[in-house]
Amino acid sequence: MDPVEAWLRTGPSRAWHTLVAGRMLVENGEPVAAALPEVLRRHRAAAAAMQNLA
Repeated sequence: MDPVEAWLRTGPSRAWHTLVAGRMLVENGEPVAAALPEVLRRHRAAAAAMQNLA
């Protein structure tokens, strides 16, 4: 079995706590980034561009 394919096909897991550069991004399983709406907007645009939907 290809380990990369296995990793890509596994179900999503949920992070309970995530710190990046000393900033809490996920706390108790919920995103807490102050700019979350803007981050999600940029993510949607990037995902659409990668799928040639934009």
